[in-house]
Amino acid sequence: MSLDQRDTREEPRHEARKPSVRETMLAALDSAIRAPSTHNTQPWIFGIEDDPAAITLFADTDRALGIADPTNRELFISCGTVLHHVRVALAARGRACRIERLPDPAQPLFVARVTLGESIPITEEALALEHAIQERHTDNSVFQRGALSTTVLDRLAKMVSNEGARLHVLEREDERAMVADLVAVADRVQQEDPLFRDELAHWLRSGIAQAEDGITIEGIRGFIEPWIVRTFDRGDGEAARDRALILEGSPCIVMLSTERDTPMDWVRAGEALSALLLGVTDEELSSSYLSQVVEVSSTRAALDGLLEGRIVQVVLRVGHGSGGRQSARRPVRKMLKTRSG
Repeated sequence: MSLDQRDTREEPRHEARKPSVRETMLAALDSAIRAPSTHNTQPWIFGIEDDPAAITLFADTDRALGIADPTNRELFISCGTVLHHVRVALAARGRACRIERLPDPAQPLFVARVTLGESIPITEEALALEHAIQERHTDNSVFQRGALSTTVLDRLAKMVSNEGARLHVLEREDERAMVADLVAVADRVQQEDPLFRDELAHWLRSGIAQAEDGITIEGIRGFIEPWIVRTFDRGDGEAARDRALILEGSPCIVMLSTERDTPMDWVRAGEALSALLLGVTDEELSSSYLSQVVEVSSTRAALDGLLEGRIVQVVLRVGHGSGGRQSARRPVRKMLKTRSG
């Protein structure tokens, strides 16, 4: 055969191997663990069941925040965020699922069972939210001035409503000033408590150490910041900084509320928070938490008083930011247990 002759025979085609059900579940978990949690504690444990195929989710109280979150409210909210992430990740892999929330009263830490269903078409929405999981991160920078579009806010409110919660948008200057004042009060209350500072310091990590959880502090300061936090009451400084950030760099504050304040409400609030954050990311917006204002009982009660009987679960800044990066995560194998009982 001369060099200019070509073999016209077709190469045999090898179809890509379809992943097993177990591989699909593990791949979904590998994506879902990008879910946010207070102090990046990642307070969840997963199990894999084979017949029928299911993922079980348990709250990990070894990673609870006993001082900042004595009722485990934020713990269950965090578990709700990862539950919603699991749902999104499965949909992006073409699998339906059925959710049982808090399925066993005898096991109060048993948050949910996610039973896989039939194959389903993969929608553009599912792929967009899966992409948002990979891109989402907290952004504590100063946000650009200017109101968010009504279209965007309506979409975010619908995403939250679909998960059984309600979104409240605060854009007026007097509303943001009120939140800023309450955040400042909460900063001072928390920072004057040595036990709170000790707990916070426990979850601070040096960026050099390449930790898999916690709050990363870059540079050499990452090694000394835990000592500084434990030693000094910086409440006035924190209060002044946060108040200025809200008034000058937060054109939109959103509050997520539920009808009651039970573990089921906390789980649903977490699912709604996940939907909200993924929607924010998909809209190319940024967000960051104002957790302290709902962690201190007096300031949380003041916010509740604005909502005509509803309960505030989460407060966020939302806008066009320019900072932040994804936090570290433990691998799935460190979150997985063999049996779910």
